[in-house]
Amino acid sequence: GFTVLMAYITERFGLIEVSAELAASQIASMVRGALVVVDSEGRVRLFSERAESILGLHRAIVLGHVAETYLGDGFSAHRLAILAGRQSADEENELPYTHPQTGQALALGLSVKAVSDRKQRELAYVCVLRDLTSIRQAEQQRLQERITDVLTGLPNRAMFLGQLDAAAQRRKREPDYVYSVCFIGLDRVRVINEDLGYQAGDQVLRELGHRLLRAMRAQDAVARIGGDEFGVLFRGAESADLDAHVSQLRSHLLAPLTVSGEELFLSASIGVISGEGVYSSGTEVLRAASIAMYRAKEGGSGGVHVLAGGEIRQQRLRLEAELHHAVEQEEFRAYYQPVVDVQERKLAGFEALVCWQHPQRGLILPSDFLDAAGELGLMEKVDGMMLRQVCEDLE
Repeated sequence: GFTVLMAYITERFGLIEVSAELAASQIASMVRGALVVVDSEGRVRLFSERAESILGLHRAIVLGHVAETYLGDGFSAHRLAILAGRQSADEENELPYTHPQTGQALALGLSVKAVSDRKQRELAYVCVLRDLTSIRQAEQQRLQERITDVLTGLPNRAMFLGQLDAAAQRRKREPDYVYSVCFIGLDRVRVINEDLGYQAGDQVLRELGHRLLRAMRAQDAVARIGGDEFGVLFRGAESADLDAHVSQLRSHLLAPLTVSGEELFLSASIGVISGEGVYSSGTEVLRAASIAMYRAKEGGSGGVHVLAGGEIRQQRLRLEAELHHAVEQEEFRAYYQPVVDVQERKLAGFEALVCWQHPQRGLILPSDFLDAAGELGLMEKVDGMMLRQVCEDLE
């Protein structure tokens, strides 16, 4: 209809003569994306300038020739007929394509519409193409940032938890499958930050991350958990070999390194657990390994503590029982930390943090019990308790 209207205007007012070729080129220039028309025999009948730019081919080369010869199997008449039959008007099919000049792998968005005669015989297929490569690269970058530690380039805590989840689930399916986890806490990074500056501390963390990678076997995994803490997953590591693995880790970590012209000697506390079928999730595995690491720190810098699975299970059962008792006895307390408006340099409010005032062990931080309380379904009662206490304190 648009073409007919333009032809009428041109003829009525004595403008230029409208040919089929001119109309086709004008329509092609108005279409967003690249326009390629392939007839029912698979030959290219129209190839727009935008198609030349995206696909890296001159129209003189492809016009009149079989499309799949130059554009790949995705542009065969059979393939286009299938796409045209199942795609809605605005649906897009993603198609891989290799640029013939640069060799770059592209991601193309392909929409196909069949052109039929009055007897519904398909005469041609109109293909509209978009270059999705930059979009897919940005998506991949965002995904990489979600699972990678920016400073060291290692997998981050979220990625490591997924790997631990997989190991724990495999252990449930395959009782003979074994794995071990090391939770590594560096002992002197804070001192380095204070004495040599945070750039030196970052350099230390990057170097230690590289050392851990070099110490790993192909089947193992390493991650930066956060701050000065790292995690290592030994897949298929027998208990008899665990001492050798940990010793190799320590030798890589404790070798001296030079930062800002200073030779540094580091120490690390290492907690070790073995997956003996008692862990139901990666979170539970990591919590057990962190407990082992803090036990190692209690014995002094550079220590190693191996925590047996049965010991963790007993602690877990004891924690669950004590949490139920704590809810009944209302042993949770709200502790407040200020919220400061930096620009106005004044107090803007307070944040209430829930802590557990244990009758024997003293004050327990939320990171040590909130996950377990949530799994036990106790958080609603804890939240209600805190809300009442905060309201009373505000009066």
